[in-house]
Amino acid sequence: MSRQTHPAASDVRLNDVHSRLNPADVHLYAPTTLDDVAAIVGAAAQRGTPVAVCGGRHAMGGQQFANGGALIDMTQCDRLLELDMERGLVRVESGIQWRALIQGVLETQRRHAPDQPPRWGIAQKQTGADALSIGGALAANVHGRGLLMAPFVSDVESFTLVIADGQTRRCSRDENSELFSLAIGGYGLFGVIGEVTIAERGV
Repeated sequence: MSRQTHPAASDVRLNDVHSRLNPADVHLYAPTTLDDVAAIVGAAAQRGTPVAVCGGRHAMGGQQFANGGALIDMTQCDRLLELDMERGLVRVESGIQWRALIQGVLETQRRHAPDQPPRWGIAQKQTGADALSIGGALAANVHGRGLLMAPFVSDVESFTLVIADGQTRRCSRDENSELFSLAIGGYGLFGVIGEVTIAERGV
């Protein structure tokens, strides 16, 4: 998709799911690909339109939306893109939710080796809620109920970030490392997380 075209917006009034304290009138976009996201962000930058992003809309303190701005709803960017069976790395679109990720990892392994038990699994228990997107979990650097486990960032290998002008950057501890550290826990202030690569644990 070219940067000049992107999905049309719907003008809606919506709220977050968790606190329901922040109703806002927004131009809602529902991208289905990373290129869609980049086109939406780039066009908003050219118009000077503020951008917010949401997945499950379950931010504990209540999610903030830009009244009159663009809201990118990532729930249709929810595919499991790749599972590296040798290294245990899974690459997903950031709108995928935890339950779908866990099921997808198991189902992919069953298709790959139907006569063998799964080799890889998700180590994290995200929080007390299940309907959280992976992008949102990364943006908030969530931690689960296991008090001996590090926050989610410890299992993140890399991610693709759509920055304010609509360009994309691959971010890891070795590549664009400053953006990597800023975007994790940055609540979307430094860009829209498009794809995430997560390290699985052996089971």
